[in-house]
Amino acid sequence: MDNRRLLLAVILSMGVLFSWSYFFAPDPPPVEQAAKPEESTENPAPSAQAVSASEEAAQVEQRASAETVADEGAEEAAVETVPVGASREERITIETDLAQIELSNRGAQIVAYRLLDHRQSKDGEVMDLVRKRSDNLYPFGLTGIDGESLALNEVLFEVERRAEKELVFRYSGPQGTAEKHFRFVDGGAFEVSIEVEGRDYGVFMGPGVRNPPAAETSNRFFLRSAVYMSADDFERLSSRKVSPGETVPTGDLAWVGLDDTYFLTVVMPSSPLRQVSVDPVLIDPGLLDPELTDSAVESQRGSLERVLPGMSIPEERKKEPHELALRLMPLGERMELRAYWGSKTYDRLLSFDQGLEQTVNLGIFRPLARFFMLGLQWIYTNVVHNYGWAIILMTLAIKIALLPITLKHGASMKKMQALNPKIQAIRQSWAGKLKDKQGRPNLEAQRKMNEEVMGTYRAAGVNPAGGCLPMLLQIPVFFAFYKILYGSVELRHAPWALWIHDLSAKDPLFILPIVMGASQLIQQRLMPAPAGNPMQRRMMAMMPVVFTFFFMKFPAGLVIYWLTSNLATIIQQTVYNRLRKTDSPQEPSGKKAHNKGAKA
Repeated sequence: MDNRRLLLAVILSMGVLFSWSYFFAPDPPPVEQAAKPEESTENPAPSAQAVSASEEAAQVEQRASAETVADEGAEEAAVETVPVGASREERITIETDLAQIELSNRGAQIVAYRLLDHRQSKDGEVMDLVRKRSDNLYPFGLTGIDGESLALNEVLFEVERRAEKELVFRYSGPQGTAEKHFRFVDGGAFEVSIEVEGRDYGVFMGPGVRNPPAAETSNRFFLRSAVYMSADDFERLSSRKVSPGETVPTGDLAWVGLDDTYFLTVVMPSSPLRQVSVDPVLIDPGLLDPELTDSAVESQRGSLERVLPGMSIPEERKKEPHELALRLMPLGERMELRAYWGSKTYDRLLSFDQGLEQTVNLGIFRPLARFFMLGLQWIYTNVVHNYGWAIILMTLAIKIALLPITLKHGASMKKMQALNPKIQAIRQSWAGKLKDKQGRPNLEAQRKMNEEVMGTYRAAGVNPAGGCLPMLLQIPVFFAFYKILYGSVELRHAPWALWIHDLSAKDPLFILPIVMGASQLIQQRLMPAPAGNPMQRRMMAMMPVVFTFFFMKFPAGLVIYWLTSNLATIIQQTVYNRLRKTDSPQEPSGKKAHNKGAKA
């Protein structure tokens, strides 16, 4: 009986010690050996050494188990804190159907975006939409809330190439933890996701679009702006009018970007944005010299100075051209974007179904300009593979469409010319009554004179405003063509013939404007003399000279349009005048016959 109780006591003690070491103590204390029991020949009990061996075996197993758990935890902790990065800078090139994109693992940024079908200048290098700079803050680099560049832009990210056009950049280290994912597709589009742990940040875009040559940099008409679509309303912020700290509304923001006359870099947020800031960027005054060579401009590409919130633009530099930069701040740690970088090709932008085509600046006569652009493209594709000749054919088509109105205008001018002596006689008869003795205007006399003049016009069936209608119709056509030739990337660097190598630029020899002015003078001589006082006639005679000077700096394609229109009008008026001369002898003979009949 005593042996049984002793055995039970030993077992219970072992159970208590095992339970304590398992649930409470990480390292169980050594267990004292049990007292050696009395030996019995009848029912021999297990020896104390055997019990102690069992306990030690249990303790060893428990320690091994605890050490295994501790080792696993330490290994997991080590995995979480292992730095992620690269040992050397690497540049990765990706090609799509339209562009060659170069990314650097230093900051995981786009450092070059070269358009394969466009050049910086007519015979220059391939167009690069990333402007050269002296610092290391490139598109999709990171900034703080204050706009300053983060240290993450200087670290080397680890690069994983998941597919031919898909890259993942990762970094974890003293400067923080960040991941950037780029996926490029054809057509100028790509997707970007950025995540930065544990801090507020902004994503940088700009400054400006591309590296414009000296001629464009110094051109005050060259477009530089920030553009965005919010709640189906398109807005453009001119670089001349943006103040430091200006923001874009993010509530219904569909897209935001930067553009110039011909090219666009835009992002469409797929995740909510907290804020979008627009920062002016000052250009070194040396870059604004129109005589500066492109090689000299190239050496000063880094001469750009961002004006951040809290800073101000020097008064003497406010009228200078500025570039713009964007900072997009996410609502959280992660930002997801879709993007389009490329030329402002109307049909391509239209395919995004986001209103991007509104960035093509077609002016107030947008529908008419779009109609003419489609017509030019159709002629270019199906008739003659030259936009210069396409402009000429399009102009002739417009003149033919307006021919009935032009003929009516000519007839009206002839009638007004015939009535001119009567009108001058009426004005002469009222000349002494239009002012009182004190030299003040006599409004009543002026009213009666105008009524008499209008009565003369009505009696002859002439509308004095009818002669202005063809000119009024020419105005929207002129401005629509101007916007097409100045704002359509299809016509950029498009040649015509001889010395005209770019229809979107001025004639370098000024031959076309001079010929156009001469045609304007000939056209004026063929037209009936305008009714009115001598001062008005002298002003009309000066118009060809004024037009010649205006057209000196207009795009060559626009001068071709106006010159072709003048030549077509000269031909029309010459034919019209000859037809009138063949009819004019019949009138006197008819009158003579009538007079003879009257005498008889």
